[in-house]
Order: sequence, then structure tokens, then C-alpha cells
Amino acid sequence: MSLESFIDWHMPREANLSQSDCKLFQRFSLGLSKTFSTIALKPSQVLPLKDDPNRPVMNDGCALMSRSLANAICDSLGISGNTPSCFQGRIAGAKGLWMVDRHQSVISADDDDFWIQISDSQLKIKPHPHSWTEPFDSEKLTFEVVKWSKPLHPVNLNVQLLGILHYGGQVKEYIAELTRAGIQKLYEDFAEALQSNSNVACRSLIQKIRPAADDASGLMGHKVRRLEQWVMDEAECIIRLTEAGFTPRSFYPLRHRLGKCLKNMLDRYVDELHIEVPLSTYAFCIADPYGVLKEDKVHFGFSSNWRDPEGHFEDNLLDGIDVLVGRLPAHLPSDIQRRKAVWKPELRHFKDVIVFPTQGEVPLAHMLSGGDYDGDAPWICWDQNIVQKFRNSPLPTEDYPPEYFGLTKHSTSIKDVPTIDAFLQRAFTFNLTLSSLGRCTKEHERLSYDESIDSAKAKD
Repeated sequence: MSLESFIDWHMPREANLSQSDCKLFQRFSLGLSKTFSTIALKPSQVLPLKDDPNRPVMNDGCALMSRSLANAICDSLGISGNTPSCFQGRIAGAKGLWMVDRHQSVISADDDDFWIQISDSQLKIKPHPHSWTEPFDSEKLTFEVVKWSKPLHPVNLNVQLLGILHYGGQVKEYIAELTRAGIQKLYEDFAEALQSNSNVACRSLIQKIRPAADDASGLMGHKVRRLEQWVMDEAECIIRLTEAGFTPRSFYPLRHRLGKCLKNMLDRYVDELHIEVPLSTYAFCIADPYGVLKEDKVHFGFSSNWRDPEGHFEDNLLDGIDVLVGRLPAHLPSDIQRRKAVWKPELRHFKDVIVFPTQGEVPLAHMLSGGDYDGDAPWICWDQNIVQKFRNSPLPTEDYPPEYFGLTKHSTSIKDVPTIDAFLQRAFTFNLTLSSLGRCTKEHERLSYDESIDSAKAKD
């Protein structure tokens, strides 16, 4: 298939004349991104979901799919156990997050229990597949999965969130307490492994800390190497030694490597502000499809009991308590919002995702650094030592035009671009231009630190 043929197949020009060239260029990823191919549908099984023209779009990026379709997708992917609450995917020029409908659904596609909605906000390339006629390409109507909701786990506190929490809640002392507790726990785990003089305990310790070590920082990062090279990082070497039966108190090289491993981890706690908040996580946010949540409420449930090490919380849902929700990147005081978590029986099937309300005038996801519901995973915290001290900040009221920042509009309507070559040349010229976003972000962080996150310069 030639490039011209691919573009015509993927993004029919005549149906998308109202779109801008730069925006349409970004839609190449819908056909070229890495996904898992699952179930092919028919046009009659794809239901249009119209956005209300008289109010803001409160469900930008998300819609429903039938439970039967979700189960078939699980079978195709080899997912066993509970059906995920949502799938992030691509289908027929649409992208976003698809929520699995309740068991007693009132929606059907001509009595067909296989169906999927595509909202106006999800459809990035026209026409809508519901209007397709025979013959059509089944490949374009195959649901391609990017990610799906999974059981949640505690997470570390991001530095950007830390600045907003300090501004809105003065939680410095408690965060310091969590940091000290984390370092002490790490030290105690190593001491216990050494005192036990057990190769099994040492291996278990390394397996426990290794997920935190295997990231972009490269500290103790595992890399696949040929065995005869025998050049391994500390964690891999410790695992090999314990598998060979060596114990730390009787074998100095193992004991020495454990000490180096502990030092690396402690340095990392200091250098990278490794602060785990046991009652916090990241989860997909979805828009309440049934409209049962009030404007200032959220719904959050887990697929299994969540228990923090101190025993202060053990439950599979949050009900009647306040929570904090934030989204990265977080630069403004309003990028963390405090809301009350309530349990709604209509939403009980949504597990390991947080449900935001569709009542009101401004979507909660949009309040969080301009997010939406096409796969954003906000930070959620229900540690009351943090939550109860936090106070919401007002949303920004100024909406500056691009010219205020010295920006010029490069995009133009695709109907004004005469040829495919001209379209590609304009799009590549724009996308290969050096972005100033990273430098602006660093400058904003400096201003926020030196003056205040709420200072006039930081807001500007």
C-alpha cells in the first residue's frame, strides 16, 4: 500500500475537510500505534452518542460498551478473572476510553448484545462508522486495545504534586514523617534479611524492591545480557548468588552487594524524593454514564480490599470521606481538587477506576490541568492526614490568547491544502520545529519554588 493509499484509507479527505492539517496529521497515530487487535464489529453495532450542543461536553473521550463485547475482548486478550471496568482503545477513527456497561443494561443495538458507543468527542476521523454501508473494511472496525483497568497499588508522591499540597495544606511535617518511615522500613527489611541468614529471605527482599528500581534512572536496572559476559547489576547478582545457595552471613561477596544495594536505595530516597503514600494511587478516571453523581462527588471502588501497613484503612470502597484528585503535569494550585467520595449502587460494577460526575458546568477532569476522559489516570489520595488539611484553590479566570505568549497559528483547514505532498510538508515542518515546552516548564518550576506557586509570575 502506497502512502497516498494509506492516507485515503485511514483519513478520507472529503469527509474531513473541516479539520485542520496539523490536527489531522496527529491522527496518523490512530492507525499506526501499538495496540492489541481483538473483536471486529459491524456498523450496526456501533452506536452514535451525540454531544449536547447546549452545554459543555462532560464525558469528553469516554463512552460505553456492552458487557458481552467486553467479555469477548477479554477472551481474545487472554484476560482471566474479573472483567476490567474499562478499555482504552481505537476503532474506526475514534479513540478514547470505553466503560463496560452494567449487567442489566438498557442499551442494545437492534436486540444485539454486542455494541459499542462512539461519541462525537471520541470520533477523530470522519465519517461515523454507524453510517458505513457495504462493502466496508472489517480491519477498520476491529477494536484495538491500548490498555485496560487493572488492580491498583500504592504510589510515590510526585514532586509537582508535593508543591501544590504544601501550598494548599501545609503538610510538610506529615510528608517528612512518611519519608522517615519509608527509609526506616527499607533499613529494617535489609536488617531482617541479613539477620535471618537465609538465601530465600534475601531473594524475596530483592524481588520486593526491584519494581521500584527498574525504571529510567538506571539504578540497579535489569538489562538482558549474554550469560558468558557475567557483567550484572547488583540486584541480578544477588539473585544469582541466592539461587546458588549462598547466605549473607557466611559469604562476604553477597553481604557486600546487599550493602551496596541498600546504599543505592537510600541515596535514591534522598535524591529522588521517594515518598510512598500508602493511601494513594493512580487510576483511570471515567465520566459517570448514568448521571447519578452530584457535582462535588466521586465514586471509587477496588476489586479487592485495600489495606495500609498501619491498619488505618481496610475496605474495597471509599464512602463518606474526602479525597484529593490531581493530574500530571500539575503546575497550578487548582490542579489538585478535594472532593467527597460516595458509594452509588448504580456504579458498583466500576472497580479500580474513579468515576467523576457529569453534572455541573465544568468537567472535573478538565479542572485538573486540562484533562479529559480518553485515558487520563489522575492521582488519588484518601490519607486523611493530607486530605483534611487541604483547601481547594479557585480555577484560573484568565484565558490568554496565543498571541499573548508570542505564539502564531500554523495550522490551516485541510480543504485549503491542495495536495498530499503539501499536507505532509506543512505537517512535518511544524512537528520538527523545536518545542519550548520543556524550557517553559523548568522556568515555571523555578518561579514556583522561588516565589510561590500562586504568584503572579507563576500564574502568568
